[in-house]
Formats: sequence, structure tokens, C-alpha cells
Amino acid sequence: MAMRFTEMPSEQELHDQMTNAEEALRLIRLRLHPTIERAREIYDEWSPMKGWLIEEAAVIGIGLDPGHLDLIQYMNEEDAAKFHKLRKHLIREFEESRVPPPEFVSWGRRNERVVDRAVISEIEKRLRKPERKVDASRKDMTLLKMVLAMAIGKYKYLNGNTSPSSVAKSIIEDFDSLESGVSLSKGAILQALQRAIDEDDNIKAAIDRRKTMSGVLNK
Repeated sequence: MAMRFTEMPSEQELHDQMTNAEEALRLIRLRLHPTIERAREIYDEWSPMKGWLIEEAAVIGIGLDPGHLDLIQYMNEEDAAKFHKLRKHLIREFEESRVPPPEFVSWGRRNERVVDRAVISEIEKRLRKPERKVDASRKDMTLLKMVLAMAIGKYKYLNGNTSPSSVAKSIIEDFDSLESGVSLSKGAILQALQRAIDEDDNIKAAIDRRKTMSGVLNK
């Protein structure tokens, strides 16, 4: 029986195979590096989590995509060195347990030599509680309520024995004592006090109860 010999690939074919393999490896490694849009998605998705695996934290910490953990064996030498260095530090700190994002940020701030600063900043931004926005109308109402409280407490507004006009006059006199060069009118003061009452049902009900009680006591 004649032996069959496999034909050896030519130098060109070997070169093409190596080129294709290198290109495939380059593309695999490229997938580990997220685009700006993908990076934002990563931080939005991973920051609210309770905890990350050590490998996930290490991949996130050097700025790679934790969604491709199955590809980390193909990372380039530079990324591999960073990954193993950070992983070793994380194991010492967290002992193979889950890594909570807030603790990762706190630890990363103290170990910026092994963690990407930009990554820490991005995660930290997403961990901050959003400031409560208060619209202008709510701010205005808060001020009006304060003025109403002072008018009732100091100037006896709605007392029954003190007229609204005399209350406004007293407020103007106190304001004029500041010598600010700015003037207040009785109409503006009374309008503001009434608005504070009209635009809050709870205050309006309280004022009505106050008037009722005042009427009963004056009988």
C-alpha cells in the first residue's frame, strides 16, 4: 500500500495563515477595549451592582470590558501585566470575596498606581446621589411660608385684633430701618401673605381653624 504524503504548505500559505491568525488575535484583543459609548454603558450597568468578582473588578479597574471575561486570556502583554498586578492587590484586600463598587472606589483612590484614575472617577460619579432639584416656584413658596410664619408670630397677622394693613405697615417700617434704598409696598406684602395661604391647602385649613377658634374665643 502506497504511503500518502501531506503536501507541505508553501511559504506564502504559511505567511497568510500567520497573518490571518495575528489579525484574528488583534480583533479579539480589540474587543476587550470598549469604545466611549460602550464604556458609559459599562459604568451605568456595573456601578449600581452590589459587588463584583475579583476578576471583574480587575478588568474594570484597568479600563477593559468585563462583558468579555472569556477573552482575557488573549489580552496583550501590557494589559495582562496590569490585570495580574491589580488582581493580586484586590485578592489581598478583599480575599476573593465580592468587591462592592463604593469600596472599590475608596480603595482605588488610595491605590491609583494600579487602578485607572479615569475609571475610578466615572464609577464615583455614578455612585453619588443625584441632588434633589427644587424648582423656582417651590423655592418661592418656601420663602412665602417663612414670611407668613414671621408675620403671624411677630406682627400678629390674622390675630383678629390687628388689621392686615397695620401688619404691612410694621413690616415696612422694619424693612426701612435697614436703609437699603429699596422700598416695599403694603399691597405687595399683603399679596404675598395671601398667596402663601391660598396656594397650600394645609396652610389654608390651619388658618381657617385659627379664625374659627379666634371667633369662638371673642364671643
